Amino acid sequence: METLSDTIRDHELALARRVMAGLLPRRTPVLPGFDIAGAHETSREVGGDYYEFIPLGDDRWGIAVADVVGKGVAAALLVAAVRASLFALVSHELAQRVILRRANRFFHESVEEGKFVTLFYSVLDVSSRRLIYVNAGHPPPVILRHNGEVELMEEGGVPLGLFEDPRYREGFARLDDGDVLALYTDGITEAADARDEPYGVDRMIAMLHRARGRSAADICEAVVGDVCRHGGEQPQDDRTLVVIKAT
Repeated sequence: METLSDTIRDHELALARRVMAGLLPRRTPVLPGFDIAGAHETSREVGGDYYEFIPLGDDRWGIAVADVVGKGVAAALLVAAVRASLFALVSHELAQRVILRRANRFFHESVEEGKFVTLFYSVLDVSSRRLIYVNAGHPPPVILRHNGEVELMEEGGVPLGLFEDPRYREGFARLDDGDVLALYTDGITEAADARDEPYGVDRMIAMLHRARGRSAADICEAVVGDVCRHGGEQPQDDRTLVVIKAT
């Protein structure tokens, strides 16, 4: 028999799902020289995964992937705050390291102790195919080069909200024909099987290798499908994957 607390909990989870659905992009941008796709699976508890494509003008796009600590309505509201602060800051055309420092200040002063967000933010210059990025404690995106080499985008600093005034460093990358960039949250790599073995970055990279000749959407489907086979169809944490393939 369903209790009042169960009803309230179900209502809160439904509300969190509606909030999150409104925050995630409905479509990926169509950019010359790139094939882009995104995939997002919500856990029963509703986590704090978020990704975004932000038009910046002058043939540049901001690309963000984030994961807020917590679940349910509280996580959804924090994601909304992440999104609002990011949009407000990028409108001032600041350097990425400055954007992250100011976003960190907002979270450190506004959010209760122990709450934080990992965030990867980059700016893609479409014509030059260059990326400038800052990784604030987020699982490092993977660049699978057309020659099979692998690069991890690790340059940056600590998650937002943990410290009062940390410094952030910018990293740089370029995507050439055939390169595949995969941005993800830990719901992908930490998905565990019945023996509590995580899916892991190495297995994700191996699947990227096998699927690299396909479209970005098919690569997303291949990786997420492999994660489901490993960790089960019902995720314990939100799973988010964005694939950007240079064509």
